Amino acid sequence: MPILKPPPKLILPAFEPDPGLEYLESQRSWEHRKSEEERKVAAFYRKQQTDGALERSKKYSLAEKVILKPSWDLLSKSLGQVLASRKTTSSKALRPLNFAELSTFLMASSGLQRSLPGADPSREWQRTVPSAGGLYGAEVYFFCLNVDGLREGLYHFQPEEGVLERLPWKIQDDDRDLVFSSANAREAQKTASGLIMITGVFQRHRRKYGHRYLRFCMLEVGCLCQNMDLAANAMGAGLWHQGAIDEGRSRRLLHVDGQQESVLHSALLLGAG
Repeated sequence: MPILKPPPKLILPAFEPDPGLEYLESQRSWEHRKSEEERKVAAFYRKQQTDGALERSKKYSLAEKVILKPSWDLLSKSLGQVLASRKTTSSKALRPLNFAELSTFLMASSGLQRSLPGADPSREWQRTVPSAGGLYGAEVYFFCLNVDGLREGLYHFQPEEGVLERLPWKIQDDDRDLVFSSANAREAQKTASGLIMITGVFQRHRRKYGHRYLRFCMLEVGCLCQNMDLAANAMGAGLWHQGAIDEGRSRRLLHVDGQQESVLHSALLLGAG
């Protein structure tokens, strides 16, 4: 048998200060450091959460609302089949999604559980994605580029009403075309069905969990991305997660400030095969 040599030692560049370590340190358990006032605030929001009085999703009152019409037959594959066949694709040889496919994708990823067939009707506001404290800090936006049955434009997914809200402001062409710094992603965007952007509204978690809010918000976004990946693969659609995103242009596109609400992830919804 050949003798296996140990891999070469990887020397990472030093960061002073190291933002990763600073983040980890700031996110450690904080229960023992909470003041009495912070405990009262956390207890207040726990009661609000139980009473259903907290905002769990943004609502754009002036936006045109488009009711989603999911077709649950599109998700007929078993979980085992989806896991066995799931893959990430950047293929451009896919047809654009239709409105029923987009509706199913969004509602399966982050819609209310009671909207799905066979769901427990007592789960009135819970969604298909988990969230710390049921606070739902993630928001989903969809820039429609080429979906059969839906006008091109920028939309906000409102899961509690099961609608897409068409945002009323004008989109600058350079903001749309240059959101991605990757040339490959910009090229794929030309034939994609749309661009998904996920933001975090940090105050929803921060008011209950203090400085650990970012950990819980990022965890929720990760779970949401997994749901999207599974739903897309179940329908035979292409979903291409993106890391090379211009956050400044994305914030300007969505009219978010980057402090109270910031863009955390994006993906191209390419279409179906």
